[in-house]
Amino acid sequence: MDNQTAFIESISARLDDLFQSYNDNRPVPPATVFRLEGYIAAGCELALLTEQDAWQMIKRSWDKTFDQPFPACASGKISIPVNMPRAPVYLST
Repeated sequence: MDNQTAFIESISARLDDLFQSYNDNRPVPPATVFRLEGYIAAGCELALLTEQDAWQMIKRSWDKTFDQPFPACASGKISIPVNMPRAPVYLST
């Protein structure tokens, strides 16, 4: 296996783990999402994959994990959508 293939498989596994965490209602620190986006962007800069390939990987992992449409706000770019319940907000008195 060459470095490019290993890198792409690594991205796919990380995306699957991330989205599965959301699906299982486990907390995901924002830094984890940003770090993965940066990892993907670095791969694009190094020509290990294109931005279109990266977006397709993100969408493919989303579609595999969730039974809902891929968010339009993340379409066509390196942006990992967040899918977790909103934190409860209570009014203070």
